[in-house]
Amino acid sequence: MVDISTCCASCSRIVNILLNLLLFLIGLTIIGLTLWIRLDDRFEYEIRSNLMNVTINQNSYDMINTKQQLQFGILVVFWVLLGYGLLDAIIGLIGMVSNGCNSRCCLGFYSFLAIIFLLVEVAVIVFVAVTKDTHQNTVIKYIRLTVQANNYDYNALRQRYGCCGSDQSAIGCPVGSLNCVDAVWNRLFEVILISLIVIGIKAFGKLITVILSCVPMCGTKYNTLVEVPAHTT
Repeated sequence: MVDISTCCASCSRIVNILLNLLLFLIGLTIIGLTLWIRLDDRFEYEIRSNLMNVTINQNSYDMINTKQQLQFGILVVFWVLLGYGLLDAIIGLIGMVSNGCNSRCCLGFYSFLAIIFLLVEVAVIVFVAVTKDTHQNTVIKYIRLTVQANNYDYNALRQRYGCCGSDQSAIGCPVGSLNCVDAVWNRLFEVILISLIVIGIKAFGKLITVILSCVPMCGTKYNTLVEVPAHTT
């Protein structure tokens, strides 16, 4: 006669291993994309080089201060994404191992880490939502200054986003053309929104893995890896 509890525990372990494998691969993908964007000079070359240019003879004081704020924000985002991907990969790896070994100790440790990371993800979503206006104001200020100066920064934005002028100045722009403030911020907001949705989906996935880990953790009779026989599956 088939033991229903054993069957459920085995199924939950298999599903959990697959979910954690997906989490592990997503973490590696985030690390790879983050490093590529950071290290590949060809990615958004003109916009990146203009942001890094803070020479006094080509920028006003307000422009230099705004660029430095954007540089700091980009640097913070880089390290956050890199750490986020690394933690994803580590937790995914621990999840695969802990569910594969069928040990209460390992499953409990994994569940603890997953819950902590889940709370961190929720905190990130809340933080981004609360500070959105501050980041938006910084980006808008930079674009308005570039339009006023009519410099290389402005030309790069016009070519990249197909825009002209700002929400405050549209001198020399065709009637009905999209201003650069709306063009740039709308694109950035789309990226932020998609990122938050992905984080939310991943947080929900972690919650599922924690719940699934409780099934084999309650069903297994082994507390540590030492007690698990070699033939156990």
